[in-house]
Amino acid sequence: MVTNKSEGVEAVTEPLQKLHAAKNVQGTPMLISFEISSQGLVLIDPHKRMFSRKTFDVKLITYVARIRNYFAFVVRESGKLYCHVFMEAEMSADSGALVSTIQKVLSKDGSPQKKASAV
Repeated sequence: MVTNKSEGVEAVTEPLQKLHAAKNVQGTPMLISFEISSQGLVLIDPHKRMFSRKTFDVKLITYVARIRNYFAFVVRESGKLYCHVFMEAEMSADSGALVSTIQKVLSKDGSPQKKASAV
């Protein structure tokens, strides 16, 4: 979802509000795995329903947050800001740990404007 903010909790809460306000969200929930490295974040669709792997370079990630049982991150692509929102599907999923790990990777990148938070 396109967002107008690159960082701060508003970068994530605005798209979440729009998502909740949508009466008929299209699609079927999917289980997605995450890999985090010093190069960035990789989304993996183990069932290959929408994609196989999608990589987001650490230099393009502007913000990461956990809000309730949602995990979201903002990426700058093609001059626009996109907020990617995910919901914890399993009790074993810990988006707080995911945000913490991504925050460590972002801080090593040396870009002070990149932030992460848990709300």
